[in-house]
Amino acid sequence: MVFFRKSDVLVAGDAMITTGSRCWISNEVGQPERRRGVSEQMLDITVPKDKQEGGTYVIPAHGRLTERSGDVVEYRDMMTIIRDRIQSAVDKG
Repeated sequence: MVFFRKSDVLVAGDAMITTGSRCWISNEVGQPERRRGVSEQMLDITVPKDKQEGGTYVIPAHGRLTERSGDVVEYRDMMTIIRDRIQSAVDKG
């Protein structure tokens, strides 16, 4: 991902694959946890819309532009749910 500070734009690329759609997860071990961690980093460096005029725009690999307070949080939560479900299935064998 690349953060343009003066423009307040974060180009997330494949760190945030898509907005408003299904997420693509490969069979690579630990991928949901890494994507969740990266979304946490995105939340740390972006500014919410109500704290600054317009807030930080986030450009995912696919889908529409987004901003911190909505879709990035939902993406992180989705990665957390996926991670927990995979771990539950692994624990059950």
